[in-house]
Amino acid sequence: MATTQQKHNQEHQLQCERDSKRWAAWINSRLRKAIKRGDLAPLEGADFAERLRSGVVLWRLLGTCADDLPQTPRGLRLTRPLSRIECLDNLAFVFKALDRIGVDHTGIGPLDVADARLELVLGLVWSLMAHVASRERDNVFKWAAITHAKADVVVPHTIRKIDAAASDALPASNDARRDLADALTYAERRFGVAPLFDADEPSVDERCVVAYLAELRRKVIDPSPPPSPIKQREAPWLATLKAWRDRAASKTNGEGRAWAAALHDALDLCDAPPSKAWDALRADADTLSRRSAAEDDSEAAALAAGKAMGAAEGRAEARAAQAVSRAIEGKEAAAARMNVQARAALKAATKADAAAAAVVAEAAARLQDVEEKRRAAFEEGCRTALKDAAATNASTIVDADATLAAATAATAHAVAKARQDADAQHAAAKRSAIEEQVKRLGERHGHAIRALQEHAEAAIVEAQAAAKTETVIEAQIDNLQAAFDPETAFQALSATLEFVRGHAVSLHRRDAGKLIRAVDAAYDRDQRLALVKKAHLKIKEVVVRLTRTEFQREARWTPRPSDDELARLIEPHERALLLSHLRNFVVAFDNMPAAERQTLSTMREVVVNLDWLCALAKLGVASDRRRRSSQGSPSAAPPDASPRRRADWAATPPRPPMPLALSADE
Repeated sequence: MATTQQKHNQEHQLQCERDSKRWAAWINSRLRKAIKRGDLAPLEGADFAERLRSGVVLWRLLGTCADDLPQTPRGLRLTRPLSRIECLDNLAFVFKALDRIGVDHTGIGPLDVADARLELVLGLVWSLMAHVASRERDNVFKWAAITHAKADVVVPHTIRKIDAAASDALPASNDARRDLADALTYAERRFGVAPLFDADEPSVDERCVVAYLAELRRKVIDPSPPPSPIKQREAPWLATLKAWRDRAASKTNGEGRAWAAALHDALDLCDAPPSKAWDALRADADTLSRRSAAEDDSEAAALAAGKAMGAAEGRAEARAAQAVSRAIEGKEAAAARMNVQARAALKAATKADAAAAAVVAEAAARLQDVEEKRRAAFEEGCRTALKDAAATNASTIVDADATLAAATAATAHAVAKARQDADAQHAAAKRSAIEEQVKRLGERHGHAIRALQEHAEAAIVEAQAAAKTETVIEAQIDNLQAAFDPETAFQALSATLEFVRGHAVSLHRRDAGKLIRAVDAAYDRDQRLALVKKAHLKIKEVVVRLTRTEFQREARWTPRPSDDELARLIEPHERALLLSHLRNFVVAFDNMPAAERQTLSTMREVVVNLDWLCALAKLGVASDRRRRSSQGSPSAAPPDASPRRRADWAATPPRPPMPLALSADE
């Protein structure tokens, strides 16, 4: 016998499954254009949360709810299966857009959606639906001509209003819940709108009702596929015939007489002239209504209804064809009249154009005469002004040339004399300076020569040392980047792990033994390598989440936040997990044979990002120490003993093991 808790869990699971189907139908309705184009597969209730974890469906759904979304990132345009890091990157953009348009997602984050947590994903879709309902509420109320959103009253009223056939198919009764259930079923069959709530719910949220009416409005205004132009709206008698035919085909409990009477009433509503076929159908309906209900009247009633429908549809199509023919004839006559009027208007326009052309030609001739006279007067004035200016300029130029020649001769004479005097003074000063310099050099010749030699020798030695140092450093960097020598790389890796171990692996014997047993349980080399790579990827996931950037293999992780900002970004419970990953990485590497270490391809990335590992290790150890000290028990403090003897690197952290490409870039 199931307990109360088990029953509650079963009911909760069933409710989640129903909600998944409803919201999947709602999302499919809003994304029906993308689904019809084949860009997106329809959502199902079984994999609802799994389909939304990549962020692609949520981003397309936001496109139908927001007006000004940013450009779609590359990750949200991918159609292949995405990794967890790619999903988190996409969901970060989606949640930024949710914050931008004002959707409340308190308590729900990208990690919850990436983990496909069904309850939280349903809550996120509910918040988005509530936001859409609040935006479309006024338009929906105006379209449906309602002032409230009470489901059992508004939904049947709106469906009867937008569809004439619904008035006969959904007769009003005293049971509001039954009317609501019939209306939801009819709308789902007629318009393809899935219900967002159950008819037996005691109080339906107004936002659900608004969202349902909004989808109904979208289907009515922009149906897919569009209805036929001849059969856009069914006649009332035809809808009644279809309804009673369906009931006659589905019921077998002796209601054929009532159905036949209803069929007779429907035939009386037909406005076509009577004929032998209609008289025969009425006679069949009368016969069925007088027969006893014990016989199988449902099959006969269904047959009569089908015949009546076929005849009625044929006559309706004939009348529609006649109406179309009359409309075409009327359009052709109107087109002929319009052609006659157009020809008359064209003749009048041609005459007006000829008169306008004559006026324009006369005006152009007059304008040409005026332009020629103006040009002749202008040219004559220009010639007279040029003659007067030429005479005046000629006399002025002659006087200026004479004055310039006299000034040039005087200046040349003065310059030649000044140059001679300056040359004489310079020669005398140079002679005296040379004599004085010769005397001074004669006294200090030996000291000057020795000082010059010492300076040259020191400069040569210094230049050789600098060139040698630069050559050695460049050779080390080139060897590490190009060849990546295994011995050099693993020496650097060992020193790096010792550096990280001093900060991170202050282990109890119990914890160390637990880690060693986990590594020893991996019997083959692939499992041991997988442990190291798994710990490395877990550390890299933390860095990717903090920087919101996905790095390539063997790349430098930038930018690294400061220690204070790093402590603020990583939660306390995440620090304990991070410290566990660091310890797993170090212990797993220590317990690997030397031959298997040579096959690791991720160690270059570990060595290059030493500053990240040290910063994360310091943060995890500090948090662990605070946690142990807050417990208040002497046994909580880490003992001095450890599985292997290590130096106290935390007190005096060493320098990096070798000058890597990281140091050269910085």
